[in-house]
Amino acid sequence: MFCPKCGRELPKGSRFCPGCGAEVAGAPKPEQPVCEPAPSASAQLPSSPAPNPSSVPTTMSSAAPKRSRKPLIIGGVAVIVVAAIAVIALLASGVIGGKEGLPNGNFYFSEDDRFGFGYSFEIKQEGDVQTIDIGRWTLDEGIIGQGLFTPLFSGTIEEDGENELGTIWKVADIVDGRSGQPVDGVSWRIQFPEGAASGELEGRWYVELSLNGESMFELFEFDDDGSANIVSGYGADALDDAMSYDEILATDNVQATFKDGYGSSDGYGSCVWSSSNDAASYQKYEVNDADGNTVMDIAVDPGEAGMAYRSDS
Repeated sequence: MFCPKCGRELPKGSRFCPGCGAEVAGAPKPEQPVCEPAPSASAQLPSSPAPNPSSVPTTMSSAAPKRSRKPLIIGGVAVIVVAAIAVIALLASGVIGGKEGLPNGNFYFSEDDRFGFGYSFEIKQEGDVQTIDIGRWTLDEGIIGQGLFTPLFSGTIEEDGENELGTIWKVADIVDGRSGQPVDGVSWRIQFPEGAASGELEGRWYVELSLNGESMFELFEFDDDGSANIVSGYGADALDDAMSYDEILATDNVQATFKDGYGSSDGYGSCVWSSSNDAASYQKYEVNDADGNTVMDIAVDPGEAGMAYRSDS
């Protein structure tokens, strides 16, 4: 079976193309379980009482000489200048942006040959707005940083609620990444781990794509013990509830995993991740299968977007 939009060969029973996200006509849809709404887990933090001001004498001896205020003014100006420089440096580095929590930079995951795992992202600040390009990244002769980034969708980033891990972000004003034409019926939601802002890979990376109201997701979970667990499936619960890899496997919404595969396609077995960094400006990682073969390359570059060359056609 092949994708009617991009021609990619699909695993048996696929409902969406893992390459371009197009819905596959005639594919069976799983029954959706009925779930009771869960009570909100949010809690308001108690406010801290304001400290009592120190007692300051209000009178001075008439014999005491008046002191010049000039050193105080100069000192205050110096503090303001230093603070402004620090903020500018953080903005330039991409650690903070118009939307705190989703860093500017390049986040590349080489596309998996078997299942099509691996969306990549270029995020940058344009005035008061963060923009994002979502696409595929293909290595150039296996050299990280010299791959081809092909944007599929572009848009602006907006806050879309939160889960126990932090803020969830959605992509608004979505257009086709190549033609620039508006795209209807498509929405994206994203959550990166906190360490992504400093080039770290560890944690959970969620990506959710909805087509005409039906959602499918990918979770990349990189644990501190070195295990790499990757799963795709259906529904919005994985992101909304910050579900772990094991929690997702306990549901009926799994489509494929790196470990066990999908349908007639065998998986890679237990995978591990490690740093393979020898670059000064960004962090390199790789995911290896049980035989030690590299099955995915990753580059995390929290800085100015544009590390890879692009294909807009």
